[in-house]
Amino acid sequence: MQQDIPETSGFLGTYPNPCAGQVVIDFQLSHSANVRLCLYDINGKLRKILLKRTWQEGYRWSKFNVSDLSGGVYICTLEIDDVQVDVQKILVIK
Repeated sequence: MQQDIPETSGFLGTYPNPCAGQVVIDFQLSHSANVRLCLYDINGKLRKILLKRTWQEGYRWSKFNVSDLSGGVYICTLEIDDVQVDVQKILVIK
């Protein structure tokens, strides 16, 4: 069975959002690439590098623990080959 290859790269969603303990981030890649997911606070300060690895093209997801973060709005960025391609807001609740 052949997997469909997305035409573009970007976020597909986060759930649950708002989240308290763990969050799942869905994204797609149109080509094999070095991927980095970063989490910034509302002031633009880098709080966590969630993921840094090479992925093949296709539909991907990853689960992250956010229970160590303070409640508030965070910005998750998707970087592909060192270029920011998408942004997603995540609300962490306590």
